[in-house]
Amino acid sequence: MKKELRYKNPINLFVGVILFIVSFCFLMFWWYLVIAIISSFKLAQSQLVISEDDNIVRKQGNEWIEKLKFKLT
Repeated sequence: MKKELRYKNPINLFVGVILFIVSFCFLMFWWYLVIAIISSFKLAQSQLVISEDDNIVRKQGNEWIEKLKFKLT
């Protein structure tokens, strides 16, 4: 008694496996893209906070320099 194969044509099985691998890679690429976009937004926000702190430090430094100039004159 001959056992029947589910896929009579092995090329169909091969194409199915290839399509599964391609679709899996495509989905992983989209997840990678979403994670990269979210992390870039977080990085941009942290850079914004750093630049605000930097501006505060610069203002304080400029005030200190002005006071020093005033004392020297």
